[in-house]
Amino acid sequence: MIALIVSVAALIIATIYFYFTQIVPGVIIWWSIPIILVVSWIAGFLLLVIFFGICTSLQSKKQKIKAPKPFYNWFIYHMTIFLRGFFNMKVIVEGKELIPEKNNILIVSNHQSNLDPLMIISAFKGKPVTFIMKNNIMKVPIVGTWLYVSGFLPLDRRNNRKAMEVIIQGIDRLKQGFTLAVYPEGTRSKGPELNQFRNGIFRIIEKAKCDAVVLAIDNFYKVRKRFPFRRTKVLIRVCEVLRYEDVKDMHTNEIGDRVYKTIEDNLADARARYSWLK
Repeated sequence: MIALIVSVAALIIATIYFYFTQIVPGVIIWWSIPIILVVSWIAGFLLLVIFFGICTSLQSKKQKIKAPKPFYNWFIYHMTIFLRGFFNMKVIVEGKELIPEKNNILIVSNHQSNLDPLMIISAFKGKPVTFIMKNNIMKVPIVGTWLYVSGFLPLDRRNNRKAMEVIIQGIDRLKQGFTLAVYPEGTRSKGPELNQFRNGIFRIIEKAKCDAVVLAIDNFYKVRKRFPFRRTKVLIRVCEVLRYEDVKDMHTNEIGDRVYKTIEDNLADARARYSWLK
């Protein structure tokens, strides 16, 4: 959708420019047409960024977001589809049929790069996915405000009190019927290894009384090295769904150990199965 909007805008800009600068004067420079199209596409993208900025200027991080705003979530979803093409990625999704139809689910995944949350959003069509994420990202101009009004929750790991407030917000979101995603590793691994989990995050399952969808993602750490000249296949595998009724009597460390082992085993299986993950 975003690519289509930019392309249509670019075509309109190119047509207007070509008409008034070459057709009307009667001098057509054929070799300039590809350049006009490329420049027009860039101009179309810049117009989108301007629109993006105007929308965020109407919002404030000071306002309390009780629920994600549908328009902003819709825009983020379509932007992730656009970025999938921009970064030349082919996303392989496995086990999508396991995902519950209900929306109040907690998504738990390993974390390799800044791109994997975007691609997870693109894989969950129809479910507005928001993340508990590092508060540093929320400080980025325009982008941070957009994420905030879309329902993303900034986590300050250096402030335990504020971190607990965010966890409580996340629990409330799940109880309201929204989908929330978390990274138990707490930060990117930036490679194929799986970092140690911070198991306290699994308290959300206990308090929200929700099911959890466990994902294993792989190959995202290679995108930065291959972009823009080589296409990168990346994997998002739905490993299992942890039902609340099955884990409600387990300690958070036990849940964390189970999820860790599940992701670890699925990564090993996928790497043995697919040569492009090696």
